[in-house]
Amino acid sequence: MKVFKTFKAKKYRMESKLGVGTALDVEVRLLVEGVSRNNFNQDKHDHLLDSTEIDRLALAAAEDFIRSNYHSILKGEQTLTEDELSGVRMVLGLNATQFAEILGIPKSTLSKMLKGTLKIKRPEAILVMERLITEVQEPRYWREYLTKKKHDRLRSA
Repeated sequence: MKVFKTFKAKKYRMESKLGVGTALDVEVRLLVEGVSRNNFNQDKHDHLLDSTEIDRLALAAAEDFIRSNYHSILKGEQTLTEDELSGVRMVLGLNATQFAEILGIPKSTLSKMLKGTLKIKRPEAILVMERLITEVQEPRYWREYLTKKKHDRLRSA
């Protein structure tokens, strides 16, 4: 596969379980000839994104999600859906065991929430949003936190 050109797209959007994130100047690697920054259409032209750009777009979607939903969750006007909970887990980059640990709930409870067999209540939804806010403000925070916690446990053993 030949990559023809790399440039920064003016505006790029990515849809996730948390909604649509939009970022400016996303680095795109084109797989077609004759396309430039000015005529690039992400829906029409074959292209690639590296993992850094994908992570940046996921954080942009998370930030938009927080902006749109946090206050109504705080007020109890809405809660999270299982897809949104799954989307938060993916943005945090954690497996289910790790996600349950940072939420302080049993993995079986998280599993039921992710399957939709247990409703996500307001306190858990607020906690999930707080964890997401921390991640948006400081990317990789929760992965590093869990790594340090595990290292500290091993050291004290």
